[in-house]
Amino acid sequence: MQERNPYSPPDASLTEREPPVRTPLARVAAALSLAFIVVTWGSVLAPRLLPDAAVSAGHSLGFTGALFISAVGLAVAVGLWLRSAWGWWFGLIAGGYQLLSFALFATVVIATGDPIGPLTALSMVVLLAFMVVLLLPRTMRSCMHSHRRAN
Repeated sequence: MQERNPYSPPDASLTEREPPVRTPLARVAAALSLAFIVVTWGSVLAPRLLPDAAVSAGHSLGFTGALFISAVGLAVAVGLWLRSAWGWWFGLIAGGYQLLSFALFATVVIATGDPIGPLTALSMVVLLAFMVVLLLPRTMRSCMHSHRRAN
């Protein structure tokens, strides 16, 4: 028997009453989105607040970049917390873009021989964890099929 693709539309019509898939994974992804915002602000504020710290924060993107990431990250977190389809898709697009940006940044940093700071590395780990949780089939199903139309 062929296994069903978890990313395909549901077989049942929208008029049938099915209990929505309730998994905490969408809310875990929302929490990881908020954690990414916190780490981003930490990498922006740590060099300014602790200029003589023994551990360098690494490269920082600045206030404007942190504000943009915060706005996008908050929208993703709200959408995922509500288990909405737009939140999942927006998280996929924003996370994919950020992952590509980090990959290009890491390539340049490694090529120049500069060190990657601990907060930059932590933000990369949080971003990877976010993308893994987001791409789990149960997370996608809980966001895509959680709300049914009522007759």
